[in-house]
Amino acid sequence: MDIKRLFEAAYTGNVELLHKLLQEKPLILIDVALTSPLESLLHVATKAGQLDFVRELIKRNPELAKESSKEGLMPLDIASMAGNVEIVIQLLRVDNTICRLKGKDQRTALHYAAIKGRVRVIDLLLSTCPNSVKDVTVSGETALHLAVENHQIEAFSALLRWLKSPGMETVINWADCNGNTVLHLAASTKQLQILELLLSNRNAIRGIVEVNATNSKGLTAMDLLDIVTESPKDVQLRKILRRAGAIGAQDVSLIPSTPSLQQVSKARQTQDESQSEDPETPEDLFEYFKFQRQRDSPGETRNALLVVAALVATVTFQAGVNPPTDMLKSTTKAYLFWFSNTLGFSVAVNIIIYLCRISFL
Repeated sequence: MDIKRLFEAAYTGNVELLHKLLQEKPLILIDVALTSPLESLLHVATKAGQLDFVRELIKRNPELAKESSKEGLMPLDIASMAGNVEIVIQLLRVDNTICRLKGKDQRTALHYAAIKGRVRVIDLLLSTCPNSVKDVTVSGETALHLAVENHQIEAFSALLRWLKSPGMETVINWADCNGNTVLHLAASTKQLQILELLLSNRNAIRGIVEVNATNSKGLTAMDLLDIVTESPKDVQLRKILRRAGAIGAQDVSLIPSTPSLQQVSKARQTQDESQSEDPETPEDLFEYFKFQRQRDSPGETRNALLVVAALVATVTFQAGVNPPTDMLKSTTKAYLFWFSNTLGFSVAVNIIIYLCRISFL
């Protein structure tokens, strides 16, 4: 009965009741620890945001701050998820190394703060323990991966600021168990703001990001952007990637040795400049409109073919509905007209069907 009252006190923040029960039974905190396998009093008080009760508990038993619940969560994890800065401060005062203690799925408090977008907690944890930005989950995810996966742009920006410290920059290129860097994740989920944060000319981290790293499937960020269904926003996303020197995995394989970011950017700039020049001869014109793997992405080429096929299908359909009367006066002309018009319409429709099918593969 007293243990139940103690848990109620933790939930309501009743410090006076805690003192009273401790006077009656000095070993009651030990009894609670032995009889409550699910979570401790500190877990309950932290969940309820009861700062005074948390402070009193850890003063009497600092080891409570390191205990994990049955769900694999420590009090600091809970406070970080909730964004309760005051309780985070109190827990870190017990022992600042707890910020790197791993629980469920090898996650730390920083991982949970990134998932929930708790910017103030992120800054507090990293100011106390900067190396926690290097901790990875059981899936090889850094806090940056989790921020991108959960669309927490402000949290990602806060984490990025800490990577500008000496020795921290390379974390931006760390891959998870699938070989995906944060750039891969941002491209596949089409997060424009994340890409801009990573690759903006104003950002000191830009020159460190490996824009052409390949994941476990051999795909670069540009490949992932081309695979997913096209949308108007993709144009801006692709522009940002290209400006930073991003290319597809096939293009990377054509380069004899791994180029630096500056070399790739210069090559891409040269290609873009050559595209802006007007072809002067029929031979140049033919070469200009040929598919070039270094210049044309699969997604852009597919879109261009869809536009042309749709135009042909529209024109031939209209011609079939309203055929020219002079063509129908001659049997030979009528036959040639209907044959060529039907053939053109059928080919265009089949091309549209094929391109639409491969878009969703």
